[in-house]
Amino acid sequence: MRTPFMITGISFLALLTLSCVDGGLKKTPSLETVDLPRFNPEEVETLEGEVLSMQTFSFANRPAPQVQILLRTTKGDIAVELGPKWYIDAEGWVFEPMDTIEVTGSISKVNESTLMVASKVKKGKQKLMLRNEQGTPLWGGLRAN
Repeated sequence: MRTPFMITGISFLALLTLSCVDGGLKKTPSLETVDLPRFNPEEVETLEGEVLSMQTFSFANRPAPQVQILLRTTKGDIAVELGPKWYIDAEGWVFEPMDTIEVTGSISKVNESTLMVASKVKKGKQKLMLRNEQGTPLWGGLRAN
């Protein structure tokens, strides 16, 4: 059975991993050719919902695997980009299905799919800060071990 996330996630991941053939050479899209989700400080919302799943994926132009969760909200299911796996792990966070969380972030459209780039996540009394109010990642300058 396909869920909306599977369709959104698969189409988003397919976009990021699509390759084209040019003169027999396989090329991976770069930032210039792939419309990645961007944080827009003018479009910040806070949503509460239940985690349906968490996945790790890689971008060709980012050095570390990224974490994305699928969140079921009253507005529907939405994919939420959190940040690099090493940063989420270093902060001691684990997301499990059925966790109830509150996510603040910027909503974007990528190839007709709705995605949120998270700046803050709350789970109970815990708070995970990911980006500042302008969307600058808090892991900037830090490196994965």
